[in-house]
Amino acid sequence: MRISFETKLGPITITEEEGRITSLLFSNMPSSYSSSPLLEKAKREVEEYLEGERTSFDLPLLAKGTSFQERVWNTISSIGYGETMSYGEIGERIGCKGYRAIG
Repeated sequence: MRISFETKLGPITITEEEGRITSLLFSNMPSSYSSSPLLEKAKREVEEYLEGERTSFDLPLLAKGTSFQERVWNTISSIGYGETMSYGEIGERIGCKGYRAIG
């Protein structure tokens, strides 16, 4: 299932599979609406975040990737609201010098 909607940053598409969020993309896909409680919650949380009303998300995720990708995603998820981290800093945390691969 998928929902696409307009935001002040442009169109966003969120995909759900097996009751968990599998992707959030900035895309030019035509608007679509596949109603599910999870997709509605995800849309609401993204909108609240963009309005400055939310600083964290409470959504079940289904991340599919290599062990390298999972290490990167785990590190990214530890970055606090309003904080930044360069690809180099992420690489240092996971013991990888392939900064371009992290990007």
